[in-house]
Amino acid sequence: MRLIKSFFIAVLVISTTACFATVEEEAAELESAIYNPIVKKFPDKESSWSRFLSLGILEKENSAGKQFSFEEAGDAAEEIVNKPPLNNKVVKCVIKQASEYSGKTNGEMLRNMITTAWTNQLASCGNFAYMVLVAYAFNEMNNKVLSKPQYFTQAMIIKTTKGTGDHSFVLIKGKSGAIFIVDPWSQKLGVLDIFNKWPDQTALLNNKDELNKLFKYTFNGEDYYYDILYVNPNTTTWEFDSISTNWVLEAVTTKNPHMKRLYDLLKIKNFPLWVNSYDELFQGSDSPTAAKTELEHKKE
Repeated sequence: MRLIKSFFIAVLVISTTACFATVEEEAAELESAIYNPIVKKFPDKESSWSRFLSLGILEKENSAGKQFSFEEAGDAAEEIVNKPPLNNKVVKCVIKQASEYSGKTNGEMLRNMITTAWTNQLASCGNFAYMVLVAYAFNEMNNKVLSKPQYFTQAMIIKTTKGTGDHSFVLIKGKSGAIFIVDPWSQKLGVLDIFNKWPDQTALLNNKDELNKLFKYTFNGEDYYYDILYVNPNTTTWEFDSISTNWVLEAVTTKNPHMKRLYDLLKIKNFPLWVNSYDELFQGSDSPTAAKTELEHKKE
């Protein structure tokens, strides 16, 4: 049973009756069940402190009419963080809490991080990636209980390689074979045509230029710039964040009081398609979490 549990956590595959899904159906499911509820909770650039900072740098580049160097972008960032709203003590406190996500167990840490970012409507790209995975897992669990079609087979956080950038997003594979990018931070949702199958690390490296182009910001439909503190078009590379992915899915798919509190918080007014109660998600002997509902494991 433990082996079955581990496999579920790795790729979040949920066994259902066979069904054929179209790319359009998968895209509609991602938009209505995962992407839109998150984006609606964070409607403007000030809902993400890092997005606010990034857009501020891009606007300065557009005004200057040039792509900033790393040093110039750093100077622009320092100027922005020392002005409202980022120099507000309350905002700084919330940012610190959302990035540290302290707790004694996986569930408690994840709940604290998501709850702080969600209730204060202040999130980083990392917070958003975790939210997407949480919503993805809870949505799949709801659909299974309702015997609804399961459109997806795999989800994974993709992040910039250490020292080459500072961004993360989620890739999700549909049963059609389509690979979707889900990134509320940069407000991107769609099929990544650069991959005709689930990529491996080599594919991420070989397609780094195309991945980097996803994060250029265009002004007036013509001029475009990068915030190279996050994504540098020339040097940024990408890798799978399997550790964080498995950590999030482990916490969400293990029945525990912290995830119940998080589920109830998100469900109210935000995720209308989650019609089941938290306890109903774990009914049945074939539940992927049925073998592990006692104690949570501390994060290594």
